[in-house]
Amino acid sequence: MTLVSEPFRREYVRRPAPPQLCNVDRLITVLADRGLDGIVALTATNQFYLSSFGRHHSIPEENGLFPVLFSRHHPDHPVLLMPDLDLARLSFQPTWIEDVRPFQLVSPRGVQPRWDDLSRFVPDRAFRDAGTSLGNGVYYPDMVTAIHAAMRDLGLDRGIVGFDNLAAGLAIASEFPNVTAVRGDAPLRHTRVSKTEVEVQLLRESTLINQTALERTVDSWIPGMTYHDLTLSYQVQSMKLGGAPNMPDTFALANSPVPDATIHTELEVVDFELLPGKSVIFDCHGAYNGYCWDGGKSWIVGDEPSRALNHAWQAVTAAMHEIHVALRPGITVNQLTEIGLKTFRQHGVNDDEVLIYFHGLGLDHLDQDMSITTRDWPIRDNMVISSHIYHPGDENGHLFLEEIAHVSRHGAERFFTWEMKLF
Repeated sequence: MTLVSEPFRREYVRRPAPPQLCNVDRLITVLADRGLDGIVALTATNQFYLSSFGRHHSIPEENGLFPVLFSRHHPDHPVLLMPDLDLARLSFQPTWIEDVRPFQLVSPRGVQPRWDDLSRFVPDRAFRDAGTSLGNGVYYPDMVTAIHAAMRDLGLDRGIVGFDNLAAGLAIASEFPNVTAVRGDAPLRHTRVSKTEVEVQLLRESTLINQTALERTVDSWIPGMTYHDLTLSYQVQSMKLGGAPNMPDTFALANSPVPDATIHTELEVVDFELLPGKSVIFDCHGAYNGYCWDGGKSWIVGDEPSRALNHAWQAVTAAMHEIHVALRPGITVNQLTEIGLKTFRQHGVNDDEVLIYFHGLGLDHLDQDMSITTRDWPIRDNMVISSHIYHPGDENGHLFLEEIAHVSRHGAERFFTWEMKLF
């Protein structure tokens, strides 16, 4: 069977990431507020956020190969360090960082790299087309040597410097007796919580891929299809649209295959037939250009919902509507939860087992600083928020709705464009 036919290949054009994703002014403010002179980004997610370069990793805290150094005292001169074998990507992936410095990754160890050797990896026009310079014209023998040189050039060989991987940062900073290495992951997460417009647009596009793939997946159902068949259909549909679904746990939550009210998170190892009338939960995870999609809603397989189920769904959608009406910077998640539960009671639906919860969304499914976050945290300006409502029931009565919205002082902009109806 051919999974990707010629027409679907032409359905999208994969574009490079925008040259600048990060909110530089906010980063400067956050660093100053926390007494940091600068930051060294070692993890892949933060490297991508600061430079638009990196390889997308499934684990946000995984170390990457594109260190970025930023001094709040020299905000117009960040430095991007890059493996030699990746330099050719400068010809098609732009970055706002002008000082790009190569280091040796694949050449034989023990051999001092020469500048002329770079022609093996990238033509001169790649740098000219990208509008970048090769820093100080040095080809460094390894990443750590390149980091040390950039720290000296930016004045980060002294003062308080944040490292988003503190264990690695302590080893790097040991070269400089006048440097105090501190945690840098929290300041970067606090910066990332407030999205730039280009980030918001990427999250809109990511959500649209999820929505379109889900609609096509539901339409693909035929009698005899199993849950694993459904999962594969969704994965293929989202990839046809240019997305990258999480593998293998594409669906973060799913209802139990047996008659109870539980939800499961390991259904990649459990399969069952999708019989008509069964309620299926969709909570889909994936990414486009590094920015995550999340969310979905319930589907009644091949049938119309019962009258009781329809009534409960009306309470679910009404609660989500009231939550979106109330979404403003400063309101807390506990306040939003109470608004949702109150709506259930107003509709005459028992809210004892209803679950309402929230998290940020962006380069991962959190994108906020949990070191300053309590159980009742406030919504922040320009945050993209994921709101979940789960109404339990028997195997044919699970109801789930997850919506994504951009929050500003003007209110909440909902990303899904579908009507709040059951599939």
